[in-house]
Amino acid sequence: MSSNSVTVNNPSSEKTDQRVKIIDVSGSKKFRQNSWVQFYDQIHGLVFVIDASDKSRIYENQETLEDLLTHEKLKDKPILMYVI
Repeated sequence: MSSNSVTVNNPSSEKTDQRVKIIDVSGSKKFRQNSWVQFYDQIHGLVFVIDASDKSRIYENQETLEDLLTHEKLKDKPILMYVI
């Protein structure tokens, strides 16, 4: 897991620049089962990345996404899917 903060400039807003914390977590099954849920209360949204070249994990990706979409703590949080 790694964490970085970036500054986001919103020119259409009179508010000052905002700091955004980005947490990159491992997609391995062991890490997902043991660690992802600890972040659900802290996040405002998530980016779900799918490696489309890894055909052997397509069903695993589907199951993981279904788990995320039905988890109570993520109910009203936006999810961006990024397929590479």
